[in-house]
Amino acid sequence: MKPLITLVVFVFSVLAGGCSSDGLAPVAYSPSVIATMNIKDMSVSFIDISKRKNIAEWDVEKPYNGGIILPDGDTLLLYGKTLKEADLYSMKKGEKTGSWKIGKGVVNGLLLSDGKEIVFSNDEGNTIDFYSTKGKQTGQLHLNAAPLTLLESGKGDRLFAVSFHDEKLNIINPEERKNIRSFPIHASAAGAVLNEKNNEVWVGGHGKGSNIEQSIHVYDIETGKLKKQIHAPEMPVNFTKNGSGLFVLSHGSSTLYKLDTNGAEHGSLRIGANPFEVETVGNILAVAGYDSDDIYLVDPENLKIEARIKVGKGPFQIVKGGK
Repeated sequence: MKPLITLVVFVFSVLAGGCSSDGLAPVAYSPSVIATMNIKDMSVSFIDISKRKNIAEWDVEKPYNGGIILPDGDTLLLYGKTLKEADLYSMKKGEKTGSWKIGKGVVNGLLLSDGKEIVFSNDEGNTIDFYSTKGKQTGQLHLNAAPLTLLESGKGDRLFAVSFHDEKLNIINPEERKNIRSFPIHASAAGAVLNEKNNEVWVGGHGKGSNIEQSIHVYDIETGKLKKQIHAPEMPVNFTKNGSGLFVLSHGSSTLYKLDTNGAEHGSLRIGANPFEVETVGNILAVAGYDSDDIYLVDPENLKIEARIKVGKGPFQIVKGGK
């Protein structure tokens, strides 16, 4: 019986070695790896874009709704609106390594391009909170309403804050922690992208009441003037861009649109079920289907679906590293 016992112990040790003390599978991070925040089952899925496969599933058992991969390429910071702390995990170890006390109400987070600071949007205090990547709070700015959408200019000298509850876009100097100026925008705004070539910010939205938003609103960055509207039904709420064009995801119609910098449409694709997020990862677009529980990988040139990968339930945000 001893050889059998030895074999059982060996197999158990091998299986246990594949998981951390937190019961989470280790993840070898690379620029082709993304994570999805799945809010229906409180899980995190890891996708390797280059392999076209789901490489790990974490059952985190907390209502996280957002995440950031820190510049060390290993630490995954997870936060949630109802949580008082943001938690830090080592991906390669599959272990929780610490927490930051950031307070309840955080609805969005953005790692600034210098890699030294993170900006959190707090919906309870209506503040923009600045933190170092070591977890120390370095500043705070009060607004009329916390923005759901945060953008950084190409030079890193301005932040653009779009609120769903306040019909206003705020332009912020991140170094001085002050609001440079603001201008009125449409109601129930959500999602935005900078088109700096034309000195524009494109803003999407859900619509108000029974009036479902059908268009992207294009504002002049300097004057705040509404220059035009681009038809992109229904509910254009998420954006990304690359050298091929600007892409808008309308979750009301489950449609991905490809546009040029002048707003002309160069294709569209029905995709997923109630998709909320599109992200550029290398030379691929990743689209999260919230109700279909999957990630679609799309060629940005021709809008052809290259792969469909199952993830946890309710993928709400796609998290990638780098800038």
